[in-house]
Amino acid sequence: MAEIAIRSQATSALFALAQAQKTLKLSAERSSTGLRILSPSDDAVAFFSASELSARATRLLSIKDKITEAAAITGGTVNSLNSIINLVNQLKAKAQSALASTVSTTVVGDVVTTASADITTTLAGAVDGDSFDITYSGTTTTITNNAAETFTSLAAQITAISGLSATVSDGNALTITADDGSDVTITNNVNALATDLGLSTSTNGTNASSTAIETAETAYDVLRTAINTLSGDAGVHGVNLISVNPDSLTVSFNEDGSTAITVAGIVSDTNGLSITAVDSANSFSTQAGITAAIVELDAALVTLQETKASITASDAVFDSRLSFTQSLIGLLDEGAFKLVGADLDAEAALALATQTRLDLTLSGIGLILKDSALTSLLSIGFGAP
Repeated sequence: MAEIAIRSQATSALFALAQAQKTLKLSAERSSTGLRILSPSDDAVAFFSASELSARATRLLSIKDKITEAAAITGGTVNSLNSIINLVNQLKAKAQSALASTVSTTVVGDVVTTASADITTTLAGAVDGDSFDITYSGTTTTITNNAAETFTSLAAQITAISGLSATVSDGNALTITADDGSDVTITNNVNALATDLGLSTSTNGTNASSTAIETAETAYDVLRTAINTLSGDAGVHGVNLISVNPDSLTVSFNEDGSTAITVAGIVSDTNGLSITAVDSANSFSTQAGITAAIVELDAALVTLQETKASITASDAVFDSRLSFTQSLIGLLDEGAFKLVGADLDAEAALALATQTRLDLTLSGIGLILKDSALTSLLSIGFGAP
């Protein structure tokens, strides 16, 4: 190959071309990576400071994922509790409907002018020691007109019989009530005290049919079973805070675990809520049994609302920490970018200016160099002018 003579002007131009090519390559790399400082050799302090910020942001991303998971668990638990509360309200509606279908037995005596008056001095024919028998639910109890007995104290004797209640007030009749609708048999014992009071044997109250009661009890227990199923299926990400054997949830908010929260699980099935089955015990056959079920349900609703409030509070903490952690990650990323990030607009402008300078240099070399071999070389290396 013939030796190519390169003039001094061409030498300078070739050096400028090499520098321009280097600048273009570096600008392209910065644009593709988004980084102005790519290695410690570019700026050790900025590089390592940015690396530290990025590393912490990465660690916080892992913590953020765990907080997000915890928020999903508590949020899902609150939704499950809402569903259980709805089922308990349905149970209460069933019980109240059953209660409305029962009719108590009532025995009504004569109107009493003054409830606190002495029976013997007020009631014609009555003397101290008179008595009558009340037979109820297979048991007979004697009610006695003791010395200084009043209508009010006599009513208290009757109320002391389990399942019965008696009321009396000025201007109203002495009234005996059996909540379960069973018959109340009244017979004179000593003299005619029952007759003097206007009391006689009752006729049974009309309760709902046994079939209707059994249907209500079955429906009640079906809903009760649904509560157990729901509490057992309330797990999210493998954590169930309200099952018969509830899990607990502990979440750290920082890298060393020094800041954390633990959400304790609370048993929220029917056993934990003390909601008993009614079908096997035939609980709806009496008003007392139905009322007892309603009392259980009211207590269960209070417990469920307290559990919901506790877990909702934890859920709010998770939401707050999630927002805080996300914001902190953003600040760390922004700080790292300010240290090593590239200005893409500036890099694009630099690349355009460098390419223009490269094109002009190549055109200038084409005028300076007449040697076809060098021109060919330049065309191969840098593109034809």
